[in-house]
Amino acid sequence: MIIMADANLLIKLVENRRDQRIFYQYFDKNEAKLALPTPALAEFLVRDDNFDRSDYLTKINNFTQVFDFDLKSAHLSAQVYRRLEKSNDYRIKNASKQKVKVDIQIIGITLSNQIPQIFTGDQDIKDIVEALSLPLEVVDIEQANELFDLPLFQDL
Repeated sequence: MIIMADANLLIKLVENRRDQRIFYQYFDKNEAKLALPTPALAEFLVRDDNFDRSDYLTKINNFTQVFDFDLKSAHLSAQVYRRLEKSNDYRIKNASKQKVKVDIQIIGITLSNQIPQIFTGDQDIKDIVEALSLPLEVVDIEQANELFDLPLFQDL
């Protein structure tokens, strides 16, 4: 199983060792790989200029894989954006168009690589996926979900 990461998840992984261990357990338990889309990596680098931490995320290892914004991703992102412009269900609230474009690039990379899940704390991604009924599951890292059943999340 491959899980797409948003910048929110990347920040969470490098800021909190406890959360990092929980996600490692989850990946190991589910034989999962964390997909790192290049737009999310760029967004992460803008927010966090600690290159040791970014190098840590992108080093070749058994649980991460970098996914580039390629031609197929560009085509799918353009389709998503055009559908979104025509949709009456989605309104951009307090978000710049550039941020929404990055979210759409992440969605395009996810769709083009047939990755079924995006782990994010970004409501805009969830809104886009729901408004367009895209075949993706958005796992909100800020809300209760199956990760919270892992032993490290349990208060003893």
